[in-house]
Amino acid sequence: MYVTAVGTHVVRINKDVTVAAGDLLVSNGDGTAKKLSGDTSMTADVYSSIIGKVLTNIKQETYDDDSYTVPCALYCG
Repeated sequence: MYVTAVGTHVVRINKDVTVAAGDLLVSNGDGTAKKLSGDTSMTADVYSSIIGKVLTNIKQETYDDDSYTVPCALYCG
């Protein structure tokens, strides 16, 4: 298990999600992340749920369930 806070680190992305550099990520509820919906109003609740921003869509590791990690700038701690 890795515990990280503000800075840069990889984030595990759900297998059904395709990310691009600049996408904001929130929890998918299953231990992976998903993209913040594009039509979401940026309220305090939304800002507080953002995990971080994707730096590149180059996969660092792919798991047996086809989820994968990408480098991100973390916003929560």
